Amino acid sequence: DYNTLRIIYPDQMGRMWLGSYLNGISCYTESSSNFRNIELGNINTVCVDKAGKYWLGTNDAGIMCFDPVTEEKVIYDKSNSGIGSNTMVCSLSARDGSIWFGTYEGGLIHIKNGQVSNYRATGKSTDLANNNVWSLYEDQWGYIWIGTLGSGVQRLDPRTGQFGVAISTKNSILPSDYISTINRTQKGWLMVSHSFYYSLINPKTLKVINRSFADNPDNVTT
Repeated sequence: DYNTLRIIYPDQMGRMWLGSYLNGISCYTESSSNFRNIELGNINTVCVDKAGKYWLGTNDAGIMCFDPVTEEKVIYDKSNSGIGSNTMVCSLSARDGSIWFGTYEGGLIHIKNGQVSNYRATGKSTDLANNNVWSLYEDQWGYIWIGTLGSGVQRLDPRTGQFGVAISTKNSILPSDYISTINRTQKGWLMVSHSFYYSLINPKTLKVINRSFADNPDNVTT
């Protein structure tokens, strides 16, 4: 048995889904006395679409769309979808019903109505900055924020396919380009974690505020 958990996801019905390294995915509900395990491989990330289907990003076999009712599976991988990597790192179920995946060395993947698009880094400022996409977040205006491993944060307008905003150590006070997660604070700022603790980014003005560990571990700035 392998006990390395890679992702924990609470769904709309109050169930907890746990993706594990080399041991598939587990589901837990308070009304159940134990876990239900579904052998689906190495799962790094999980999200749920509006139809209740589970989109599983695997460590080595691409993307799996899993229907929890029928247990039917649809696979999207390098061999049948033309995507650049079979290693998924993060995922996002967008409000428009489409699904996004960030990959290791394969760029950004978008699946909408069964159609697969793969954004790749080209070196152009108008394209994806880095093929290692570690975090995804959709803001209240429908923009997709992308945390990369090595090129900071980018913003994509999915309506136009344009990468209009990039925030990195080269053009801001952001202290690291190695982004781990992107979330939202109660005041609407983006909370971006990285190798130097975390930063706050105003999604409208793009102002960056850095937070850091205090010398005294009992007195951490927030």
